[in-house]
Amino acid sequence: MKHLKKILISMLLIAIMASAGFFIYTLDYYRGDETALSALTADQNIFIQVNRNQISFIPNDSSNIGIVFYPGGKVEHLAYSPLCNDLAANGINTFLIKMPFNLAVFGINMADSIINSNPEITRWYIAGHSLGGAMASQYAAENSQLINGVILLGAYSYGDLSNTDIRLLSIYGSEDMILNQNSFNNTQSNNPPNT
Repeated sequence: MKHLKKILISMLLIAIMASAGFFIYTLDYYRGDETALSALTADQNIFIQVNRNQISFIPNDSSNIGIVFYPGGKVEHLAYSPLCNDLAANGINTFLIKMPFNLAVFGINMADSIINSNPEITRWYIAGHSLGGAMASQYAAENSQLINGVILLGAYSYGDLSNTDIRLLSIYGSEDMILNQNSFNNTQSNNPPNT
């Protein structure tokens, strides 16, 4: 009985330490700066709505095109506000997701509620940076009937899109020191033929 009690206490301590480590890890993330925060200011051309799980950037001259954006791993969603604001300024309905723990792996299907609540948008693209891009591609692979295209920023296609009609745009820097080049090269077979 004492042996079982020691094992249970040890397992409990390991679980507590693992949980503490996870929360310490996720609390250390990149935050949006003043430029990012200033992009949240609406003007006469763009309506901005901040909700608990997303920020919507809706142009007054709205089109039937929508982009759902998944932030990079351990990057606050607000950091992408300038990019999303620019997309809206060009007439694209843009939805920036706030991921749980700033990790897109915990919110792969968060695009569902946006797509379902905006039936007037008929052409959907999903975009993401780094880990967000990988998870965006996974979402597209699992929902290819809903998604017209994927935009990857410093990311590789984690989901297999090779047998879909989805268009894929991959943007990365030649001096990117974060993108794992081996993973990037090894996942090119996941890309659709028209990448």
